Amino acid sequence: MTVGLCVFTFTACNRPINDLVPVQTPHEAVLHVYNMAKRMDPTLLDLFTARTGIKVVYEEYESLDRLSFDLQAEPSRWDVVIARDYTVNLLRELRLLTPMNLSILPGLKNIDWRFLNLPFDPGNRYSVPYLWGTTVLAYRKDKAKPPESWDALWDSAYTGRIMMLDHRREALGLALLHTGSPLDSQNEEQLERAGKALVKQAGLIRGYGDSMRLAEALVTGDVDVAPLYNGDAVVAMTRNPEVGCLLPAQGSPRWMDQFVISRDARHIPEAYAFINFFCEPEVAAKNANRLKFATPNKAAEPYLDSDVKNNDLIYPGPSILAQCRFFPPFDVFTIRLLNSTWSELDALTAQRSAANEPRGIVNP
Repeated sequence: MTVGLCVFTFTACNRPINDLVPVQTPHEAVLHVYNMAKRMDPTLLDLFTARTGIKVVYEEYESLDRLSFDLQAEPSRWDVVIARDYTVNLLRELRLLTPMNLSILPGLKNIDWRFLNLPFDPGNRYSVPYLWGTTVLAYRKDKAKPPESWDALWDSAYTGRIMMLDHRREALGLALLHTGSPLDSQNEEQLERAGKALVKQAGLIRGYGDSMRLAEALVTGDVDVAPLYNGDAVVAMTRNPEVGCLLPAQGSPRWMDQFVISRDARHIPEAYAFINFFCEPEVAAKNANRLKFATPNKAAEPYLDSDVKNNDLIYPGPSILAQCRFFPPFDVFTIRLLNSTWSELDALTAQRSAANEPRGIVNP
């Protein structure tokens, strides 16, 4: 296995992106990867296999709220998992992650220092940056007056024409901004007020879904206002020029998706080879160009398409980013509030539950 580690890691990191000569491996190498839906260029999985000889079994989850539930149920099913920043800390506390051996991650040198050693994972003990972005307010130009703030998601003028992210931490953060609190607040009174705002909102909205589902609803004109991840908003505006978006002055969520290795991963050398592969500048750039999300890979910048690196929605300027914040790690009070709020929302929207993504309970 040690020989495999050397071959996988260094061969995968030093060859140019178009070198498709497979690596000879001493056994049938395989890697199980779990990622959010449509968040990886599939051609790169083929390239990785051609480069290393490692077969990738790739699965997708639809909702961030399902991830901790799935990993607790089957911790040995996946080797590499892509998790949202605030989820990394939760998975660590649940003892579902393997600590990273940074000494065999030479690709880490390509990551911009601004995306390393962040509060959700000090010292990158458990995670490596993959993608980053912001959450924006999107709307139909032809059907709605351009909104000015997140308050539009609670505006009765849009009743039945609003959709909301079915990611509980995101929804609570937007409710905090709507109620005049910072989205990273851990004040119990402010959190309770935000939870009540989400319950009140239930009577106004058409439904819940992930960002890609909301983007599709805006493109087709089924809804007028919805929050989207910025890359999904870029794609939606390309598909239909009547879709517009903004980063409200109240502030917006900022997030990062991270590579982590599952606690019971069975293919550790292959996992490091995969992470190093995606740290290659040309690979990171190709992925970002396909997805329209920003890469934290500083060395990838020369390989980014001009319509990506020069897009202020994908790479916001410093003044805009100063208004965006990461969510704080989960605490027991927030978890309990989210669970109780979503139980109430499920009861209020039972008639639509068959069309909505199921909401898993997060364990403290």
